[in-house]
Amino acid sequence: MYDWFLIALTVIFAVIVAKLILKKYNAIFIFFASGVIILMSASLLTGNPILGKDTSAMFSWIRLDSSLRRSRRM
Repeated sequence: MYDWFLIALTVIFAVIVAKLILKKYNAIFIFFASGVIILMSASLLTGNPILGKDTSAMFSWIRLDSSLRRSRRM
């Protein structure tokens, strides 16, 4: 359902990025910011996570580390 909207959003951002690059804005920041905005909007519209559900186990040590820090404070 959102396929055409996502394609249009990408084309609009490509035009905006091109205009900002021609105005001599920082190209690295412009590409990074537009990429993040496109990824976040696509994730919100489709309901699919950006990294996927299988990658959450990869970052489980972060939660373990934060729980260990809390237990040390007590």
